[in-house]
Amino acid sequence: MWRTELTKALQRSFAQRKAKNPRYSLRAFAKHLGISATSLTDLLHDENKWNLSIKRAKPLVAKLGLSPLEENRLLVFMGETTYTKRSPLPESHVPLLNDWLYSAVFTVDASPIET
Repeated sequence: MWRTELTKALQRSFAQRKAKNPRYSLRAFAKHLGISATSLTDLLHDENKWNLSIKRAKPLVAKLGLSPLEENRLLVFMGETTYTKRSPLPESHVPLLNDWLYSAVFTVDASPIET
């Protein structure tokens, strides 16, 4: 499953680079990824000639230049931990979080009542 998703991501990334530069080659893309052109061709055609491990696939995912959402999606398919970017809390939200009602609402057990 994850190999198919990786193949699709590789194809999209190569197509985007090729659209920007029509002379961009598979060999240049393979060099960017740090793999041989033959291995890249096998991956792009979804052939299982090259036994790609998850450990080897993770750096490829990082080098594809995917959005964080797409990268996390691929990592989830691989069974790996995902990365999240945390942003600071805006100052306008601090009074809301300090309000007693906020904490009361979120401490209520929302599980269904068993009868």
